[in-house]
Amino acid sequence: MKLIKAIIRRAQLNSVLKALFAIEVKGITVVDVRGHGGEVERIETYRGTRVKMELTEKVMLEIGV
Repeated sequence: MKLIKAIIRRAQLNSVLKALFAIEVKGITVVDVRGHGGEVERIETYRGTRVKMELTEKVMLEIGV
C-alpha cells in the first residue's frame, strides 16, 4: 500500500474527488492546509490597511492506494 499526498486549490476539490470516485479509490482523507508556493502575491485590504497575504488556503488529499 502506498500513501499519496496532493495539495490542490479548494476550487478543484469536487472535480478531483469525482475522478477518484470514478476509478473506485478508497481511503481518502481531506485536510485544510495553508501554504505558499507557485502563486502570485496577493494583496488585500484589511481595516483600511493593505496587507500582503503570504499563505493561501488549500486542501491536502491523502490517498491510500
